[in-house]
Amino acid sequence: MQPTKIIMDKITTINGILMATQNDFNEHVEDATVHVTEEERTAWNAKADASALASHEENAAIHVSREENDTRYGQLNAENTWTQPQTCNAVVNAKGGICVPEPSSAQEALNYDSWLSFRAANEWPLVCNSGVAAIPVWCEIIHRWQAGNIDCRTANASVQYGAIIPDDWYHLVFNFTPAPGLSLLLGKTHPWQFPEFIGDYRYMKEWAGAVSWYLSNADHVSLMIGATSHGWGSQNNSYSECYVHPIHWATSNMVSYRYPYANSINSSNTRDSSPAYQLTTYGREYLGASFSCLVRGTHLGAPLDQIEYVWTLVPSISRIAVAMAPRSSQDYRDTMNRWELWINGNYVMPMTAGFCGTGHTAVVSTAVKAHDVTATRQLGLRMSGMRVDNRNKLGGKSAIEILGQVVMSGVTPKPIPVVEASMLDVPAAGGDVILTVSSALAEDIYVLNDTMCGHDPAAVWCRQSTEQVPGGSGEVTLTLAANATGEGREVWAFISHHYGQASVVKINQAA
Repeated sequence: MQPTKIIMDKITTINGILMATQNDFNEHVEDATVHVTEEERTAWNAKADASALASHEENAAIHVSREENDTRYGQLNAENTWTQPQTCNAVVNAKGGICVPEPSSAQEALNYDSWLSFRAANEWPLVCNSGVAAIPVWCEIIHRWQAGNIDCRTANASVQYGAIIPDDWYHLVFNFTPAPGLSLLLGKTHPWQFPEFIGDYRYMKEWAGAVSWYLSNADHVSLMIGATSHGWGSQNNSYSECYVHPIHWATSNMVSYRYPYANSINSSNTRDSSPAYQLTTYGREYLGASFSCLVRGTHLGAPLDQIEYVWTLVPSISRIAVAMAPRSSQDYRDTMNRWELWINGNYVMPMTAGFCGTGHTAVVSTAVKAHDVTATRQLGLRMSGMRVDNRNKLGGKSAIEILGQVVMSGVTPKPIPVVEASMLDVPAAGGDVILTVSSALAEDIYVLNDTMCGHDPAAVWCRQSTEQVPGGSGEVTLTLAANATGEGREVWAFISHHYGQASVVKINQAA
């Protein structure tokens, strides 16, 4: 009898006892769901029993309620709003935007200064490079007012408001047709109209302003912008003495045009008549210079006998900006505030304003002049500006602090060159003065003197060996011609890096 072969995959019972198939058995062995591992068994056996769990749930010392959690983290459940400061060390994505409500108290406004700074930091570069800045309506008003209030002009001078030359738009376009002698045009506003925008700053803490001008064809003319020389006064006769000199000119008659009106040489009690600031530019072609334009600013926040102009040399002039900043701790006690000067997007130097009540602008004026015009000249002028406004005083800083910090962030002023002159008093017979110049900055230094005037080469009685000193150190020789005028005379030399404040050397020549 042959043994019976038992096929386990097919038999499901033996002697009436139910058996699993081999396949079912293998699947059961491999089923991880129905089996407990050694680690799972250990963890299960370590669990607390029901009595321990009940006492744990009742232990208030180790549990935090939802209300307690909200108090701890400053989050209100109903509004999902944080009521306490939060620190995030990663990016926060706010797809619906971030709404910053207006603070209701100074305590809530501790970061309001940052918001004002953020806005100013975005706006200032556009104003400083005013070719692309938004133009506030008060800039339109100032120039429209000036165009309609021409105080002085020569017969060959005219002005257009809102004109295009050659493919750009300007608030004012000054036109000079060919004519011998002086060409002049002066437009101005009425006095005390714009203190909140381009005025001085003393007790006002609510606002701070910056102004800029975008220029076209400034190389052939001298341009004066800002306020008039003294308050609202200006000479309306183009033959007045104040307009004669190519460099030392003003809009009012004075004793000495080498100094501002408020200097004690001109008047001993005129601080209240000082403008907020005044800028005068002299183009390369206007001067007959090879490398540099000359720019004159105002230092009015000084004792009366020390009020003076400040000077710089620049390669060209297409954009000028001035911005209000706080007085420095080194400034004179009657310094009201500073006006930081920028040209072509480069920081140049501070100007200062003197004390005058709570702020003033006098008359906002624009004067343009040229000499012996041989071809039609056009100067385009477009004005822009900005204002930091903190009139609710919600932040910890004043508006002028915020604007000053934004404007001067990352700025390193160029050093003023050191100059030694071989002599400062020259005999009537003339002679050479050797200027030895040096600077901590290894960058070219430039030199101009104030007898330079391209319209009249015969008037240049002080010649110089060069206008450029390479590398930040070297010598320049000034040669003074014999003085046959019968009176003593003076020549000033201006020495600076481009876009840096100049040293001024004052040389006297005997009669």
